[in-house]
Amino acid sequence: MGISVHALPPEAFWNEISLEGFAKAVAAENDGCSIVTVLPVEEARLEKLEELIEQQGLEVKRILLKLASEMDQSMIGTETGVVYVCECYDEIKSAQAGARIAAGLSDSSLMIWSVSDFLRTVDSAMDRNAEIIQVLNYEDAIELLTFQSRPLMAQALRPAMKMGITIHYRCLKDPSSKGTLIAPAKSLKPFCGVKCICSMKGITLISVNDADSSIAEQIFNALKNARIDFQLLARAGGDSSLTFSVNDSQASACRLAIRGLFPSYEASFRVKTQNGISIITALGEGMAKSSGMCGKFFGALGAAQVVIRAFSQGLYEKSICAAIDTAQLPVAIRSLDTAFFGNGKVDQLPEIKNRKEVFVGLFGIGIVGTELLSRIDDFNRKEKDRSLVVCYIANSTRCLVDLGGIDLTSWRSRFDCEAVQRKPELLMNALSEIRQMHQIAMVDCTASEEIPNLYAELMDNGINVVAANKLGVCRSQEEFDRLFEFAKLHNTQFGFEATVGAGLPIIRTLRGMLLSGEVIDEVQGVLSGTLSWVLSSLDPQHSFSSLVKQARTLGYCEPDPRTDLSGLDSARKAVIISHFICPGRAVEEVKREELFPADLKDVPLEEFFAGLSAMDEKLESLRAEAQADGKVLRYVCTISSKGKLECGLQKVSISSPLACGMPGDCSSVIYSEQYDDGLCIIGDGAGAGVTCNAIMMDICRIME
Repeated sequence: MGISVHALPPEAFWNEISLEGFAKAVAAENDGCSIVTVLPVEEARLEKLEELIEQQGLEVKRILLKLASEMDQSMIGTETGVVYVCECYDEIKSAQAGARIAAGLSDSSLMIWSVSDFLRTVDSAMDRNAEIIQVLNYEDAIELLTFQSRPLMAQALRPAMKMGITIHYRCLKDPSSKGTLIAPAKSLKPFCGVKCICSMKGITLISVNDADSSIAEQIFNALKNARIDFQLLARAGGDSSLTFSVNDSQASACRLAIRGLFPSYEASFRVKTQNGISIITALGEGMAKSSGMCGKFFGALGAAQVVIRAFSQGLYEKSICAAIDTAQLPVAIRSLDTAFFGNGKVDQLPEIKNRKEVFVGLFGIGIVGTELLSRIDDFNRKEKDRSLVVCYIANSTRCLVDLGGIDLTSWRSRFDCEAVQRKPELLMNALSEIRQMHQIAMVDCTASEEIPNLYAELMDNGINVVAANKLGVCRSQEEFDRLFEFAKLHNTQFGFEATVGAGLPIIRTLRGMLLSGEVIDEVQGVLSGTLSWVLSSLDPQHSFSSLVKQARTLGYCEPDPRTDLSGLDSARKAVIISHFICPGRAVEEVKREELFPADLKDVPLEEFFAGLSAMDEKLESLRAEAQADGKVLRYVCTISSKGKLECGLQKVSISSPLACGMPGDCSSVIYSEQYDDGLCIIGDGAGAGVTCNAIMMDICRIME
């Protein structure tokens, strides 16, 4: 007498699924004795199930078990036409309970019931016509369930597999179907080919350079000690790198475990991670005896323009795995479905354009740098055919390096835990290697004098430079011209749109006009967003000193506002413009007016703010005079092709473009041969947001 054990999941009761078909299936297959295992559910729901079974002419008996493994053959009678409903109170999975009960009985078989779907050749979400897998051996079933992110189900079936019990994986949506037969390989007919295509999301790839056999042994011991499992392992014969995959949830622990094997800075460049990965697998058996299986697998992925990040194949070709971008997983599955099972047509696959990609390194994680990382993250979420991969993030002393890309949703925590001492010489070596395969843009969001010293060397290594740091661009004309020569010589780009007017297209407009042969006579501009806001907000109720303090609080100026109030910030921008229309001028040559007493130049900040009120009366008087004349007070820079270069307070007509705009806006007027009355550019000229707009434009120009 055979005993059929039916493992019914709790979801069968909760989701209001009709169990009438299940009861009919139990009755139709009740050759000897049937056991229905359930976890604790409401009594009314359980009684309804028993009623449906009794309506099929069967007798129902209830068995209560604390542990499924306590089931004993003596609890089952020899009479036919009886269904035992067995409640198991100390199990977490219905499949686990069913497997343990079946394992304790002789001549038993196990029915695993699913509420969602059968085991199919391809996920039915990708192909509604995907066929049910008819037969799987134990090993294939375990691997398939694991790849379907159901490792607990795979583990739950092991007690039954250990006893050689036949298992049927079935679905309540069609109870009459026998589903998939899972049995020992020795009891099945030989099979050569692919049985199904399965995938696993939420994967991170880890690559370690220069990993010889000794290093590899240390790595796997470190993973073992940290209890980290990996799915895919790849290593080319002539390559010294080792690549493997781990679940996203274990990626951070894996990085830390491996980096503990190397000196901290060396590890930053030897260990590369890449997230947003899925593993797609062709699962079968005897594929080594079927010619061309591997070629068909990779040919299908190639036809769909799927980028393979890593791959692995066993000696006997029981499975072929490839790590790919998760965004390409749907098209990869459809292409493999077509190649192996003939479902669909290749020309039905969506067209995939070549993805444009730029690797980005960032110096400076202050307000602008942090905003830029957020902007890049948002860009990557919205763009389908373009991607910015941040591989380097540095502050003044430390850096976080991951040549596979840093997850921008968690970069701050990774920086705090994994950042190491910054060493420019090692950075150059690593970036030059990446440059062989990718475009790279290093972005300077600091106010440092040190980082600009790296610009020439970066471009010498074929790396593009994007500067938001005025100190890197307002240098001598000779240094400025040399950077452009390096960019041209090494086919790189030098972008610095953000250095003047934040997000306003001032630099781009000047360069475009000169490129077209236009002769520029003069540029006038309100180039300091900070001074624009302060002077526009000045009135009898709001003193100059109080507005400067407020601007600092709101983040409109530097922590030390003397850079703005001294006119130095405006002078630097003026020199950058002068590089184009009156070459050869330096910041020291700019005639500039300081808006604070000279004796406050070098005092501590608290003392500076206390003494700044001495300027209130003077500024209010100038404002009132300007208002009486129908004018406003602005801090204006003038750059003339004849050599005039000065920055200072001016009374500007209300109708002038320099007086237009909102508080904080910058404005510039370019006078040239074709623009006698001036070409006006007006807009928001202060803040991290608009500055990042200019940086992103420069980066995207590199991409194009």
